[in-house]
Amino acid sequence: RFRKRVNEGDVIDLVCKTHPLHPGQTIVALFHDLKDKQGNLVDEDKKGFVLAVLDIKRRRLLSLYRDAIVEDATTRIDEFALQIDTARYNLAPGIRALGVRMNIGYSPRCAEGGESNYLSLFVEEGAQFKAVLKDLPMSIWTITEGSNGCGSGDAAYTMDSVGLTLAIAPTLTHGWHDLEVVAHHQIEAWNGAAETPAKQQTKTRVVDTLRASGKIYSGERIRGRVWPGQ
Repeated sequence: RFRKRVNEGDVIDLVCKTHPLHPGQTIVALFHDLKDKQGNLVDEDKKGFVLAVLDIKRRRLLSLYRDAIVEDATTRIDEFALQIDTARYNLAPGIRALGVRMNIGYSPRCAEGGESNYLSLFVEEGAQFKAVLKDLPMSIWTITEGSNGCGSGDAAYTMDSVGLTLAIAPTLTHGWHDLEVVAHHQIEAWNGAAETPAKQQTKTRVVDTLRASGKIYSGERIRGRVWPGQ
């Protein structure tokens, strides 16, 4: 019955987790091929995404969200790419969001930077989910000095690896908590003659604040951003 409702083709990746507020319910997230009724691929470069809450014992579909994601030069969808995030994203009184992380960022061999671990937050509204934050990259890396030599092995360069976290701020916008974006930097200097990098610096700082507008948070300022550690 669930397969019929979501109309998915072959499943690429599937993860499940117990609902943090309703132990009798299960959160399911999956990637799947998009196929027509005859079983033919609709688009090889486009994959389906489904988020659902199920009552397994009663065999009931309680909430559903569907989307399509296009694979391109910076996006690759494969198995082991999904994670359900049930941290306490208490966005407003009585409103707790569910998170999904997608590790689908792809960096070509000669890239000077990249991003992945995209976080989206969803709020249940009856039998549907509403996406209140979409595709915020939580892992970002940038070569800030030198060049990686396109993998030649003898290059000297400095790489800034940034892990982002969200903190629920006490301040409110339109009744919803602001979200502080906290950057955790690990800056390493690499030299082709060394087998391991020389760790130079670690640093943590608040870099941005996301405020709800129409009950939606925008992460556009974060995506594609250069992250100097200074």
